[in-house]
Amino acid sequence: MSDDRRALHPKIADRIRQRIANGAYPPGSRLPTVNAFVEEFGVSANTVQRAMTALEAESLILTFPAKGRWVSGGAPPEPYPHQRLVAQLREAIANGEFPPVCRLPNEKALSYRYQVSQYTVRRAIDELESEGLIKTVHGKGRYVVKAPSGCGAKADK
Repeated sequence: MSDDRRALHPKIADRIRQRIANGAYPPGSRLPTVNAFVEEFGVSANTVQRAMTALEAESLILTFPAKGRWVSGGAPPEPYPHQRLVAQLREAIANGEFPPVCRLPNEKALSYRYQVSQYTVRRAIDELESEGLIKTVHGKGRYVVKAPSGCGAKADK
């Protein structure tokens, strides 16, 4: 294999770096997909991935799983639905809407209230449970164990 062939990913990284520098891909914008770069540059997906890894190591781009790659700076992409719901539930707990020892509404009710899927509710609840904010009691439901730290409420275990 020739040296030219081995040096393709740095060349591709340079081209993308130049586009970022000249504003073709402004801060906060989403980069084209790996497949789009594969077609444009006529190289393998692995070569493009290696170029992206180099740009990410330089903090020029950010990778968000299932969302794509974004140019650093500017506003980050929208959070995943379960992350948004985690923040909303954490705030509701902190505001006393769901006080400690309170039973949370069921998945269907939370799904309807926050306009998300029941799967999204489950993911959010799993995250809050791993943080120790809520606890599942088999056959009884899910309960608030303590308020989030920093909200001024006394933790209750």
